[in-house]
Parts: sequence; C-alpha cells; structure tokens
Amino acid sequence: MEEETPSLDQIVSHTEQALYTLYSDPNLVNKESAHKWLLEIQKLPQAWQVCWKLMQNDKAPEVQFFGASLLHYKITKYWSELPENQYEQLKSEVIRYVITFCNGTRIVLTRLCIALAAFAIQTMPRHWSNVVKDLVKIFEEASNAQCTDLRPILLEVLTVLPEEFRSSDFMNVRRAELRHELQSSVPVVVEVLASALMSETSVKLQALRCLISWVQFGVSLSDVDILEPSLMLCLKDEELFDTAVDALIEISTCPDSYREPTYVRKYIKRAVELGDTLKTAFLSNDGDKAVGLCRFLVALGETHSKILLSSSKPEEQQISATFISLILDCTNCPGYYPTDELCSEMTFTFWCSFQDEIEYAEPDVLPQKKQDYGSLYIGLTQVLLKKAQYPPDSEWSGYNAEEREQFRCYRQDVADTMMHTYRLLREQCLNILHGQLSEALSSSQTSWQVVESILYLIQSVSGYVEATEDTYLPAILAMFPKIPSHHLVSQTALLMIGSYCDWLKCHPMLLKSVIPVLLDSISDVTLTSAATQALRDICQECSRDLDRESLIAIVNKCQIALNESTLKDREIIRCMECLGHVLAVQPVADIMNSLETVVAPHIIFLTELAGIQPSTSIKQKVYIEIQLFAILFKCLDPEDLGDKQHPVYLVLEKVFSPLATLGKMWIDDMEVPQIVCLCLERAIGSVRENMGGLVSSIVELLVDLHAKKPRSCVLDTAVIVLGMYSKESQHQKVMLIFYEKMTLSTLELLEKDFANNPDVIQSFMHFLTRAIRSNPYIMFGTNNLHNSCFQCGLTALTRPENHTVKACCGFFVAFIRCYESQEKARETLAHSGQHLVNQILQGVGGRVPRYHMDSLAEILMALNANCVALLSTWLQDLLRIEDYPSKLVTLKQKQQFTSSVLRERVHKRRLKEVVKEFSLMCRGLHGTAYAAATY
Repeated sequence: MEEETPSLDQIVSHTEQALYTLYSDPNLVNKESAHKWLLEIQKLPQAWQVCWKLMQNDKAPEVQFFGASLLHYKITKYWSELPENQYEQLKSEVIRYVITFCNGTRIVLTRLCIALAAFAIQTMPRHWSNVVKDLVKIFEEASNAQCTDLRPILLEVLTVLPEEFRSSDFMNVRRAELRHELQSSVPVVVEVLASALMSETSVKLQALRCLISWVQFGVSLSDVDILEPSLMLCLKDEELFDTAVDALIEISTCPDSYREPTYVRKYIKRAVELGDTLKTAFLSNDGDKAVGLCRFLVALGETHSKILLSSSKPEEQQISATFISLILDCTNCPGYYPTDELCSEMTFTFWCSFQDEIEYAEPDVLPQKKQDYGSLYIGLTQVLLKKAQYPPDSEWSGYNAEEREQFRCYRQDVADTMMHTYRLLREQCLNILHGQLSEALSSSQTSWQVVESILYLIQSVSGYVEATEDTYLPAILAMFPKIPSHHLVSQTALLMIGSYCDWLKCHPMLLKSVIPVLLDSISDVTLTSAATQALRDICQECSRDLDRESLIAIVNKCQIALNESTLKDREIIRCMECLGHVLAVQPVADIMNSLETVVAPHIIFLTELAGIQPSTSIKQKVYIEIQLFAILFKCLDPEDLGDKQHPVYLVLEKVFSPLATLGKMWIDDMEVPQIVCLCLERAIGSVRENMGGLVSSIVELLVDLHAKKPRSCVLDTAVIVLGMYSKESQHQKVMLIFYEKMTLSTLELLEKDFANNPDVIQSFMHFLTRAIRSNPYIMFGTNNLHNSCFQCGLTALTRPENHTVKACCGFFVAFIRCYESQEKARETLAHSGQHLVNQILQGVGGRVPRYHMDSLAEILMALNANCVALLSTWLQDLLRIEDYPSKLVTLKQKQQFTSSVLRERVHKRRLKEVVKEFSLMCRGLHGTAYAAATY
C-alpha cells in the first residue's frame, strides 16, 4: 500500500488489475502480490464504496463477483465501521442490486443474495423488524413492476438467511434474539414455500432447498405439515427426486421430531405407500431411485425406532411391521455390493439400533416385542447369508483392489449386523445357521460361496454364544470334514474355529480333533495366515486344557515353521506367540529343553545382525527378529517355577548382548530402539523382581541409549525399571545412579530444545513421578536435581499438549505430597511454590487451553491438602495484582475464587468446577450455565 491514501478510482483500478493478474497471469510472484492486495483491500474503509463500482454492468463477471463478495465480507466482518444512519441506504442499495442482477451472472446474484441475508442478520429486529414479510412484499412489488417472476431470487435470499445465522459469531444473548426473530418468521416462509411448490420445476427445486435450510435452522413437523403432500408429489419428478428425498429426510429426522409422534407416524405411513415405487426401482434396476428411497426409509427408521416399537394400535403395528419389511427389502436388494447395488449397506445401522431398542424395552413388554419382531430378524438372517456371499468367480475376478477392499469392509458390517441379530434370536439363530450348513453340505449343487458365507456368519456370532451351548456347535464342527475344498472356505473355517477359543476352553474334549487340522493347515501357503491366527487364539485361551500330545505337536510344528522361509513376518510372530503360550504350561525342564532348540537359531541370527552396519535392506529383519523375542517374553510366563530361574531370564541373558548392540547401532532410527525397549519391558513384566544381575545391565543399556539420543521410549522403559526395582535394597544404589544419569541427559536435551520434544517431556514427567512414588529418596537424596526438575515442570505447564500437561501435573502432585516427609520438598516449595501457583493462575486466566483446567485443579487440590497456609498466602499475594490473571475479573471475583479454592480440600470435583468457572470469567465467558454446556 502507498503512504498517501489512494483515491477511490485508483483502488478500483488496482483491484481490477489484481483480479486479472490472479486469474490470468502465469507468474506466481505476480499472483502472490495480487492476492495480498485483494486481502488488504477488504480491510480498507473505502471498500464500502469500492464494492459497488466493481459491480457495474460494464465489469467482467469475476470482477462483479469479487465486488459482491467484498460487500458480504464488509457486512459480516466490519459492520462496526458503518454508521447507523447509513443502514437504510445500504439496504435499499443491496436490494436494488439483487433485483438488477436477476438476469445477470448467477454466481454474482447468489453472492448478492448472501450479502442481503447478512445485512438482515446484522439489523434484525432492532433496525429491521419483520424481515421475511418485508422481503416477500419487496419482491412481489418488484415482480409486478418488472412483469418478471422474482420468486426464485426471494427463495434464494430466504435459503441463505438461516445459513448466515448459523455461520454468525454473535454472543449468546444476540443469537437468542435472532433465533426468536427468525422463528417467528417460519409461518411466512412456509406460506411462500407452499405457493412455490405448486409452480414450475425450477421454482420447486429452489423451494425444496429453501425448506431444507429452514428445517436445519429449526422447525417442528407441525410447522411444515401443510407441505407434506407437495413433497410426496415432488418424488414423482425425476429432476426433483434427490432434493425431495433430502427434504423429507431433514424434516422427518429433525432433532425435536420425536416430540410429535403423530406427525412421525404420518411420515412412516407415507413411506409405506412408497413400497411399490421401491420394488419397481429394484425390478427396473433404477439404482438412483432405489438408493434415494432407501436413504429416506433408513433415516426415518433409525431416528424413530422407539416410535416404531411403541405402536399399540393394531393399525399402527401393521404399518410399523410393513415399514420394517421395506427396509428388509432394501437389505435384500438384488446384486452384489459395491458393483451392482449400494442400498443394503445403508440398512445395517437400522437393524442394529432397532435391536438395541427391543433389548432395552421394559421387562414386562420385552417378550412380546421379541415375538412380534423376531420373524423379521429370522428373515434378516436369511438375507445376510446371501449378502455375505462372494460373487461368482467370473465376477470376483473382475473386481479391482478398491472394490475388493470395499467388499471386505461390507462383509464386516454384515458380520456386525449378524451379531446384533444373534443377540435377539440366540439359540434360534444358531439353529438356522446349523440347518443352512447341513442343507448346503448335503447338496451336490451348492456353491462354495454359500458354504463360506454360512461359516463366516457362524464366526461373527462367536462373541455371544454361551459357553454352555452344546447342541449346535458340536454338530457344526462335526460337519467340517464335508466342507468343499476351496481356499477361501478353508480360511473362513479356520478363523471360525479360532473365534470359538473361549467356547472350546469349556469343551476341551473337542480340542484334540481341532489342533491337528490347524497344524496341518500351517503348511498350506494359502491357509497359513488363517491357521496361525486360529492357533494363536486357541493357544492363548486353551493352552492349559490341551493334552500333552497336542502341546508337543504344537511346539514341533511351530519350531519347524519358524525356520521356514515361506512364512510372512506376521505368521512367524504368531508361531512364536503360540510357542510362548504352550511352553508356559509345561514342566520347567521341558520348557528349557524346547527353548534351547527354538531360540538358539534366532540368537545366532540376531548376533549376526548385530555385526552388520545399519541399512534399509536389513532393518525389517532386525525389527522382526527382536519382535520375536519381545512376543516370547510376553507369553512365556509359567506360574510355578519352584526354585528354578525364570526361562525368560535365561533367554534374555543369552540375547542381551546382541540386543544391546543393535539398540546402540540403530539409535538414529525411530523403530528399532522402540522395539528393543519393548523387549526389555516384556522381559521385566514376566521375570519381575527375579531379574537379579541383569538389572545393572539393563540400566546401563538404557543410560547409554538415552545419552546418545534421548527418546521417550527409553524413558518409558526407565519408568518400569524404577517402579520394579527402586524399592529393593540390593538395587537402590544402582537406581540412584540410574535416576541421576537419565535425568541429567534429559535436562540437557530440554535445555537445548524444549519446544520440539513434547513426547520426551511427557515421558520425563512420568519418570519423575514414578521416582517419587516408588522411593522419594531417589529424587531427594541426589544433590539438587529436584530443583532443576521442578523448574522443568514449571516450563512444561505452558505446553499446549493435553497429555504432556497432565503428566506434568501428576509430577507436581507427587512432589507436593512429599511436603511433610521430605525437607528438600519443603525448601523447594517455599522457594518456588509461588511460581507454580503463578503458572497455574496464568493458565486458568487464559494462557493455556481450557481443557487443561482439570489437571491444573489437581495441583491446587494437592497444595490445599499439604500446605494450605502457603497456598493461601500465594493466592492472596498474586490475585491482589491489578488485571491479574485477566482484565475481565474483578477483585471481588478473585476473592471469591480464593475462598472457594481454600474451602474445597476434599471434594475434587467441586474444586475442578470452581477452577473452570473462574477460567470462563477470565476469558469473558461468564455463567455457570455456559460452563455446564461447554464442559
């Protein structure tokens, strides 16, 4: 911008040139300069005049559009610049331009309509009352004067009026005033819409959009009941169909519609009358119409499932049953998802929500409701069996990767819906599935797709089948030898077996026949993934119920599989997991004999990897190999070791050296040190206090890793080490040195770069908290590191990350609780406690996001409980400062806050409410009601 204020003509000329540059100039530097000018022009007071000159008839459409946009921007963002005595002139001018552009460029006209709506929002009702009535009158008179139907423009303005209200950012009192004024205009709007819905198609379309906008603003079903016949007629017009469906959905599902069940039932009845139209759409393969009607049915059904279920009169019950049958027709629509049909997927949420509604019915009516609607869910079971089927091979081969993924997700939705169906039907559902499988396997004409879908749905209900069920599942498993030899059928059968691991635990006699099937399938490359998943699940739940022969077979098979190069990484990991579970239930001598054979090759390989310089080509091998030991350490945890050493200790002892070497070599990588730390955590979790001499080695490794490159994962493992060993006298000296070195390394990093290490700060605060809680001597018995940690925590309180601040507050709470027992804690708080309270008050006053308030209140509660006299002094000294912590709170409010804080020494929830309320006051958001709504 030039130092001298440019003239109006100069601004207009420069703006036009900037627009031409923005749209036409290929030079990016010029475009950027033009963009900056156009942003600056919006802020100038002269823009109120510039916008009209840009909308002259001789200007290009893009210039006119910017002029209209500029006018809207000034009205919404710089309204305070306009004197009240110019309001009427601006209103007349905006309306004149809107009418002038009725035959002009459409996007300019739309923008002017939005500007007029924004003007109305700014001025109603104090300067412009009865806005809607006035607009109707103005456009009627203009239509008569110009002999042109201006209703489309009126409808456009009425459409954007509630949209401008929703996008406005007025205070609550002003918004309530505007809402009341708009609400009083609803009858006038409905009258306009009723007339428009009897006009030509283009006007009807605009009327439907206007109706949607006002429904989203907030109207009742009774307000727009007069429009319902016209809406149903609009469904017969192909040009109006989609928008009419949108309007029906908005009306019948508006937030308060449940308050008017009579009107809701009217829409349900109208929906039922659309049944023939829906069936015709399916028969004629009219996918768009089918989808539209399905959307309406599902939205209405989901929103008003309670009303559907509460039908008491026979006629209402019949209509509800017919309505739900139509949704079942949508679920059962012809074709395969997603290539042939898109309706069935929409209906699944209805079936789940309706089942929930039945399940939560009053106990005295629940049996009757289950009986009334059980037949529909039996029908749904048959439909889901069909919809879960893979398409014929000829069609499936034509699916691209995206379509196959969509179908996979769709099948998961089918499974979830089947799960809800089982919750209603219970044994009746298993009876149907068992019967379908028996029938399918008895027929030579049955396709593999049918068998696979039955097994898939049997798998989907496994989480709800009672452990005592002993009729259908044994019979289903007995039919497994008859299932067709197809890899997808076999995969599903294996996964189904795994999903019933909890049930098999209660029926251990069946495990002996199941295990050989799973073990044999591991060798089949097409079944390895499913077989290892199923075996993993069974080993995790049933390892103590397996006979010795099965345990040995699993160990032998997994050992062979681990050494095969054909298995994928996830499959290898699952095999190691199986080994861990089954070894854990064997005698200690057997465990050690098997372990020696199993892990020896992997220790050798890990040692070889430790001798190779880091590179992308071997990273995955390193990661997977360490992960194998991590998963073994997690699962291998025998209950009774007697006086024997823990097997995990013995393995860790052998693998520790290459593990440590790899951790140090790969320190610049994010993932390898993380898996090394996880491996150590898993070992500590299993061996626990019996880690003995390895504690020093683990500590030394963590210190080395952290000194090379401080990482949150190392600190997280250090937290576990401190928690496990800091109380044990034989490790106390080691823990003290460990704490000092880890703390010094972290403080050194944060001193250099505090801002970019929120994860390290969070883990460090957890580390310090664990040190205090496990053994306060570790923190307060070392030089003066506690003071440096306290100062670090003060800085961390200003972080924007919620988890980091929460961890920091946890540290301060633990520190303050040592006030009575630790002299150094008392000294630190006496010296720096007021700084802590200052940080809390500044945070409450607006320095940090409001979602930190609960955490900050925790510190005040700890101070209240441990050193209330000091807290009282600090609060009074700080809150006596003028405009502190905010200009928006008075001295009286601050005194009330102090009294409330000091009074709440027991009720944590009340103190949190006090802090939240004071924070709202400091930020200019007064009122308990607002606080309740916000939180």
